[in-house]
Amino acid sequence: MRVRVTRTIKAQPTRLDELLALTVRTAEHVAERTDIRPDVFAVRYAPKEAGDVKVFTDFDSLAQYEELFLAGLLSDAQYLDLAEEAAQLVRQEPRDELLVLLDRDDFFLNYKDQTSQEPINPPRGSQPPRRYRLMRHVDVSTGRLREYMKRAFEFADRFQEVTSMQPEVFCTRFAAERIGCSQVFYDYDDCPMCGPLLLGQERELADTPGLLERPPIDELYQRIGHEELEVAFRTVGSR
Repeated sequence: MRVRVTRTIKAQPTRLDELLALTVRTAEHVAERTDIRPDVFAVRYAPKEAGDVKVFTDFDSLAQYEELFLAGLLSDAQYLDLAEEAAQLVRQEPRDELLVLLDRDDFFLNYKDQTSQEPINPPRGSQPPRRYRLMRHVDVSTGRLREYMKRAFEFADRFQEVTSMQPEVFCTRFAAERIGCSQVFYDYDDCPMCGPLLLGQERELADTPGLLERPPIDELYQRIGHEELEVAFRTVGSR
């Protein structure tokens, strides 16, 4: 079962560009050591303070995460040096959360008899990187997570039909707030229909009394790499 480690980083005032550049360097080093490249994003919109930088690292299993990260990178001198270099650029210690990627055939859902038996998720690393990532966080009422997840996959099917893009449905395993939440990720370059589709889902969820503890929370991130950093630094230098 694939897992995603989400790292949230809060930058010191006026140091965000330096932090992003260092985070991209760190992601490159992780890719060299593990063959898994973390995705680096800047937070562009969040209704509450969600940090300034998001780093997403996907592993094929929890065992792979333990082998490559816990037993590997945490003993790597260069990785630790990069982490130490970042200490002066952040407001507080980064926060990590562990998410589990769900699929139709997961025993938790027992959903095969109602839909196609084909897995919904493509293999890790098989999709091209997109410029934007929208994360929808949903706090599900106690005892109704399985019901919500079925609805999430039904909506994912409709979303793919309209946009030709497949959302990824995750469930929190270890998180700062609570377990039993859902985080659904939508990666895109241009998506004029995303807003109407997500608005329609909000209405559907609101029409089911007691399913959610609160309305969904959306956060928008922009992918950052060398090209984006070069543009940013040229802009600053031209002032």
